[in-house]
Amino acid sequence: MFDIHFILNIIIQVLCIFIFLTIFFFTYASKKEGDIVQNQVSFVVDNLVGNNLQVLSKEQKTFILNAINGINTNNPTNTQEDENIEKSNKKIMENTALLLIYLILGVIGAVVICVYFKRKNFKFFRNLQLHTIMNETVVIVFFIGVTEFVFLKYFASRFISVEPNVLKAHIITNLKNGL
Repeated sequence: MFDIHFILNIIIQVLCIFIFLTIFFFTYASKKEGDIVQNQVSFVVDNLVGNNLQVLSKEQKTFILNAINGINTNNPTNTQEDENIEKSNKKIMENTALLLIYLILGVIGAVVICVYFKRKNFKFFRNLQLHTIMNETVVIVFFIGVTEFVFLKYFASRFISVEPNVLKAHIITNLKNGL
């Protein structure tokens, strides 16, 4: 038998969860993940450099420092790369905002249509309990939000996914091949 309550429950919950997760990602998760990447890069660089420079003579350190200072990170290629990334991210944000608007309108439209059909006493909508669907959806989205927040804050932010020794070996290999 056709159960409109079950079908609408699934549709509305999935759309609301998608809307929430999208907003959550662009407001909190992306910033938190940026912090995580920054911390892991710092960890790897600190581990890579560490005491390894202590074995170099003062002249070797000066030579390396002069070579590093001579590297121009503000060159046109880097600037163009940064601009391309910024444009790409802006386009993604615009497309996502548009998708969210459509989804929100879709959820509102589905609710309005359901209310209309229920008031007109259509057969499939007689037993529809929209308030139950909305209450369940709010509770589910709330607990998903709490789960996401706790996971990012207390687990993902502490997980070290980059192995410093693997990265160190890769850099050393590239340096040997480049010299």
